This record gives sequence, C-alpha cells and structure tokens, in this order.
Amino acid sequence: MISNVNPYVNLNGRSAEAIEFYCQALGAEVVALMHFRDMPGETPPAEVGDRVMFSCLKLGEQHLHVSDTPPGWELRFGNSTHILLHVSEAGEVDRLYEALKQGGEVVMALETTFWNARYAHVRDRFGVSWMLNFDLAGGGSSEG
Repeated sequence: MISNVNPYVNLNGRSAEAIEFYCQALGAEVVALMHFRDMPGETPPAEVGDRVMFSCLKLGEQHLHVSDTPPGWELRFGNSTHILLHVSEAGEVDRLYEALKQGGEVVMALETTFWNARYAHVRDRFGVSWMLNFDLAGGGSSEG
C-alpha cells in the first residue's frame, strides 16, 4: 500500500536558491538538507560539493523534495509534470500567485474559473510548473 506521494524537483545547481525562494514564497520549512560533499566516499569536485544532494521541505502537511542533478546527468524540463497547490484561504492564493510569478512566467493568470475556483498556472524562475487552486464553493481545498 502506498502511504504517501511527494513531488521531487531536480535542478541544475540552483537548488539552494530555489529552497530559499520556496521558504520565503510558500512558507516552506526545511526538514532535511544534504550536499554532495556530505556523501561518504570520494570527495566530489569543488563545483559539485556545495550542490544540494537531497532536501525535504514541509509545505502544510505535505513534503516537497528539491535537489540538484548529480554530476553527468542532463536536466530536461518538459510540460508533463506540475505541482498543484490546493489553498484553503482566498488571500493566500493571491499571495502565492504574486510570489511565484516573480522572475517566472504566467501560463494562466489568476482568475475565477468555470469550475468555481480561483485558479492560476505559473512557471517559476527555476522552470518549475505550479498550479494554484482555491475552491470558491467550499471556501477551501478539494483534493484530487
């Protein structure tokens, strides 16, 4: 049985910056953080040692993992994966939208939708795709 599903974002040398941004913009809390230099065994090249090997950020009751790609991995962004945030307060969806779009790209501006929600789709400055949803009917989030 699956007990949990967590999004895991790979970046190429920008994870530390992204983690700081997500803590500020989303109110995330760093639960765990390891760098490539912390791995046992061979010492990684200097340009890799400070990169994030693993991190876990707490967002509400969920977790988001962010790390840099290991040496030799090619990073490719696509449009097949998004992080959907269900927001429980109307003002919070506005705040998140304003924060995430800074230096990023608005895919769909924040608006009231036909499914009775305030919704937006933003690609942040790290290339990560975020969907923001506030359910107007129930004044909170609807999972799924």
